Amino acid sequence: MIFYGWWNPWFVLLMLGTTALDYNLGSMIANADKLKERGGTDEDVQRRKKLGVVLSVTSNLAALAFFKYTAFAVDSVQASPPPWGGAVWQCPLSSRTSSCRRASRSTFSRV
Repeated sequence: MIFYGWWNPWFVLLMLGTTALDYNLGSMIANADKLKERGGTDEDVQRRKKLGVVLSVTSNLAALAFFKYTAFAVDSVQASPPPWGGAVWQCPLSSRTSSCRRASRSTFSRV
């Protein structure tokens, strides 16, 4: 964790957050059998366990997809010409540090 925190401190918060979420969801899965003591059925126990697994996998894959593919998606959208033709504005992710420049359609026709 020190390695990632040295590179980008926000990654430490991401790792702590996903770890805490997975721990709580794991506790939910482990404690699902206690539903029977409170009058729940076997179906309720299985549903609770499935929900915990699905939430854990979905949250981890969503975090992975966001951090892995967001920059790619933004770059792809910015680099593609608009379907109506004409000029397209090319802006970096952080437009506060550099200005946007206007590119003509011929910029994108080169192969």
